[in-house]
Amino acid sequence: MIKNTCKFIIALIVIVFTTNTLSQKKNDVYAIPHNEGIFVYFGNKVDNKYTTYIEKQINNGRWDSVSQIAKPKSIEDFQSRLNVYSKYFPDYALPTSENVQKIWDKIEKYGLVDSLGIWAGTPTVLLSVGVAILDTAVSTNSYSYKVTIKDDLGKVVSTVVSNTIKYPIPANFGKIKFLNYKPGKDNIFSEWFAKMPFPNQIRVFRADENVGRFELIDPVKGFAKRNDSLFIFIKDTLVNKGVRYNYYLEPINLFEIKGANSDTALMTNWDVNSLVLQEFRVNNIDSLNSNRLYYKISEPALISIVKVYRSTSSDTGYTLIAEIPSNQQEYFDNNGTPMQKYYYALKFVDNYGNETSLSVKGFATYSSKDKPFPPKFLSSVGTKNGILLKWQCYDKNIDGFYIYRTDGALPQLEIIAPMLKLKEDSVYTYLDSSNTLKGNRFYLYSLRSESTSHVKSAFSDTLTARPLFPTKPLSPVDVTISTDGNGIKLNWADLSLMDKDVIGYNVYRKAKDSKDEFEKISTALLDIGHNYFIDSTCTLDKEYEYAVTSKDMFGGESSLAGMLTVMKESAAPPAPSELKLYPQENSIILRWDPVQANISEYLIYRYERGVAPVQMGTLKQNEDPEFTDSKVEKGKLYFYYIKTKNEKGKESVAGPESSVRFE
Repeated sequence: MIKNTCKFIIALIVIVFTTNTLSQKKNDVYAIPHNEGIFVYFGNKVDNKYTTYIEKQINNGRWDSVSQIAKPKSIEDFQSRLNVYSKYFPDYALPTSENVQKIWDKIEKYGLVDSLGIWAGTPTVLLSVGVAILDTAVSTNSYSYKVTIKDDLGKVVSTVVSNTIKYPIPANFGKIKFLNYKPGKDNIFSEWFAKMPFPNQIRVFRADENVGRFELIDPVKGFAKRNDSLFIFIKDTLVNKGVRYNYYLEPINLFEIKGANSDTALMTNWDVNSLVLQEFRVNNIDSLNSNRLYYKISEPALISIVKVYRSTSSDTGYTLIAEIPSNQQEYFDNNGTPMQKYYYALKFVDNYGNETSLSVKGFATYSSKDKPFPPKFLSSVGTKNGILLKWQCYDKNIDGFYIYRTDGALPQLEIIAPMLKLKEDSVYTYLDSSNTLKGNRFYLYSLRSESTSHVKSAFSDTLTARPLFPTKPLSPVDVTISTDGNGIKLNWADLSLMDKDVIGYNVYRKAKDSKDEFEKISTALLDIGHNYFIDSTCTLDKEYEYAVTSKDMFGGESSLAGMLTVMKESAAPPAPSELKLYPQENSIILRWDPVQANISEYLIYRYERGVAPVQMGTLKQNEDPEFTDSKVEKGKLYFYYIKTKNEKGKESVAGPESSVRFE
């Protein structure tokens, strides 16, 4: 979708360039620098009766022949030329077979380049129909071109000299700067920025840091213009996890001339904070006089060092006691004080030196042999009714169990129920269904057993779980809506700092005043930092109501926010071009070139100096562009102009005005 938008923007730029530069005067000749030579444009007419001879002058010297060119002899000849010239304009898509046929039909019918619509602004088409050449035999000099048109008898029809141009002329764009990037699960999304003048096209080069060789890649590209700034968005989906890449952007103008490259930016789709601590247990081993730490992590190959921290307080005073390699999944702490409770946490350092914050905590106490064995914690699993705990206990002289819990906000574990007197079993279970539990929190549990002599065991290992209760995140705020060239744009405040559990957004739409429910139009969940959306599927002149929701990491979705109404209006049709008047004996005939855009009819206006214009008549779009005004009087000076109207009833501005005195 973004790629198509990008090509469409480039195509529009080319059309504007052609309309405003190459077609100012139909007989002008323009020489324009290209990356591999000089592009020379020399006319609007394409006719088999004429042959064009091109000469060039270097530094005001003599005129030397360059080439001669004529209209293609057949559609096959036209297609062959397109294939040849496409190598000089690799950033422009070639017309499809269907479009080649349409272009050829219009050339055959009208013999005019400006009848080709959007293709009249494509350099490969101009070269292929025979109204331009690309002179690649150039060096560092000043050049002028003389274009002579001769008919089929060899008679000179016209001779025109182009502007003088120095070659080469470097492209001058605003410096492209790197702003930031965001690592994704299987992509790298980066944002760049440039001031005016803007490049017309962007090429992206990437190098694996381990290889060091830059190569041209074809990522997804997006563009957003804000005042005098251009924001460039690059999404590279062909990346390997844990690999670092260098990127730079190369700006290109319409004729493939390069500007100054951006600075190089180093990125990776690996974020050490995305590491998942899948398991972390701490338990005391009496026989070894040690506290044993066991952990299990995702992506161990991307971690180089595990740092072990210890404290006598659950939330402060942690000091580093060991650094172990990532392939060592356990650590024995045998340097403690007996009967002292210790809290442990881990930090992980990846292969690039990036470090996580402290992990969840686990704790254990050095116990005497007189204490019973602590329960063996099997699992803590979140359910829709709460958190289900399972454990085993091998000591036969147990009177009951104590369950401890913390949500991370409290400095230490707290007992959540009186001692459980459970019958002896191989596996014990308990459902924590407290109404204080919340679906957006993780809870840490530990167990203690009490012997029949009323001596409590050490704490068991600790496990974490979350109840599967429905969650409802904060709704988006500061929702605004506007229209732009691509559709309807919604913006809202970034919720990442307001609600840490929010991971993205959904966008909804429905027709205004309809009884239909809102329908989701964002095909995938928008990332948390992606707090905008452009609806390019909206129908022109139709009023819509939009809303936005947020979604959290637990699957909960907020209430609809925004409820804003907007409509994107269609553009007015183009006006006809030059109007020609032909006085007759009793009337005046008006003729003009047909408008190629989608219109329904022409509106003909006439007025006399000092008198308001009057509509004299209308013509349907499919009728010949000619109108006869028989309501004329001798000696009067009449002024005429024409407007167009489309099927939605929108009228164009007035076309060029023409006048005649009827004698």
